[in-house]
Amino acid sequence: MLQEGNEKCPYKHCSIGSTFTPDLQGHFLATSNFYYTSKFFELDEKDWLAEMIPAGKRYCKEKWSELKAEHPTTKEEYLLGYCFSSAYIISMLHDSLGFALDYGR
Repeated sequence: MLQEGNEKCPYKHCSIGSTFTPDLQGHFLATSNFYYTSKFFELDEKDWLAEMIPAGKRYCKEKWSELKAEHPTTKEEYLLGYCFSSAYIISMLHDSLGFALDYGR
């Protein structure tokens, strides 16, 4: 979805659809969504991006009743978002912005 329109990119480099995105430089600072999702999945700081794919797949396959039972102290609104967040993080960072899956924090 984030790549939709990329074939119409009039620039040398478009990461998100046909929107120009300059080459990234320096250190990447994640949003709180990235932090809390990786923390929820208990991902290692070094390999968190590569580990997000299997963690997200496992989570998204779980039955809702089992997820709620496994995480009784986690707010339901947060549980609802972790499946989407895991896919969004990979789509944004790896598929669109080109971060290597072994990108460490």
